[in-house]
Amino acid sequence: MRLTTLILTALIAGCTTNRIPQELHTALRGATTLQLHSLDPAPSDRDRNGPFHGWKDLGYVELSDSAQRTELLDAFDAGIADSDGSAAACFDPRHGLRASYDGKTYDVVICFECMQTIWFVDDVRMPGFLISGSPQTVFDAVLTDASIPLAPSANH
Repeated sequence: MRLTTLILTALIAGCTTNRIPQELHTALRGATTLQLHSLDPAPSDRDRNGPFHGWKDLGYVELSDSAQRTELLDAFDAGIADSDGSAAACFDPRHGLRASYDGKTYDVVICFECMQTIWFVDDVRMPGFLISGSPQTVFDAVLTDASIPLAPSANH
């Protein structure tokens, strides 16, 4: 019953797959610039016109080192592949990716807590996809190493 509820919640939220859309995969892997953002999920900080699709941006790091970029994107891809199709009803994202590719901006807003993502191409929202929580350790380490603050976890 719980799994059915979680799957239905994901479908309602627009997250219908645990596969990364090919267009987004190509853009992330071929990006001329790629940034990892730390987001504050607090509802009081949300603003539809906020700096990162309505969430407060706590800072970002430019991923210019190819080894670091590959490690992060490999973890991201593995997290998508590892998704068992479940998701929670929340959407409290703490991470974002921004890629510039082929004259377009691709943004991914990620909630590892509820295992959902939403993404945008030039500010146009696309159907979301599911992800496991496994990449969060890599994402947090990259941000912490760059002295970018992390939003408190939901467990604090």
